[in-house]
Amino acid sequence: MKIKAEGQRLDVREKILLEATRLFGDRGFGGVALRDIAAACEIPLSTLSSHFALKRDLQEVVFRRSVEIIIKRDLTSRLGTGTPKQRFRRYLENVVELALSDLPEMKLINREFQELDKPETFDIVVRAFGDRPAMDSLMFVADLAKETKSDILKSIPAVRFIQIVFASIYGIAKLGVVHRHVVGARAVSKAAITRDVILMFERMLRI
Repeated sequence: MKIKAEGQRLDVREKILLEATRLFGDRGFGGVALRDIAAACEIPLSTLSSHFALKRDLQEVVFRRSVEIIIKRDLTSRLGTGTPKQRFRRYLENVVELALSDLPEMKLINREFQELDKPETFDIVVRAFGDRPAMDSLMFVADLAKETKSDILKSIPAVRFIQIVFASIYGIAKLGVVHRHVVGARAVSKAAITRDVILMFERMLRI
């Protein structure tokens, strides 16, 4: 009976994390109360509070979970076999796909990035990405670049290269909407963005 009760508690916790991720991603942290999450989970507020007494604690857990899913699982998936160049290209394709996706975890990360001016949010993001396993996962793209025999990492540190990869792709994906509204340009397809990103980095790495 004790094992069954522990399993049910874990199921409730997972449901809380799923609904909190969805709601925080849709409305932002400030637009969601613990009672909203409890209602979405169809559980009493007291049950939610037994798992997470403070909304700030829940925010950090769901953000770390989202980073875990996006950085550690999805980015390195589907790389398969092939030449180092082919694997590097597939990694870039994964980054573009995630940046343009409507995954609840990606929407949550987007929301947190929009609120980096808030000290509490900034601290949560720094702690999540400063986590050693997360950094190791991010370093994977530098390792892929090294395998292509490019000499780019002789010119800039690996950490700076990682920043360039993610900042440029994220910026291209997110600012595309603004660009269309400002200059009236037509929407650019995911395939075209992916092609341009891959070409840009292949030229940068000279591969």
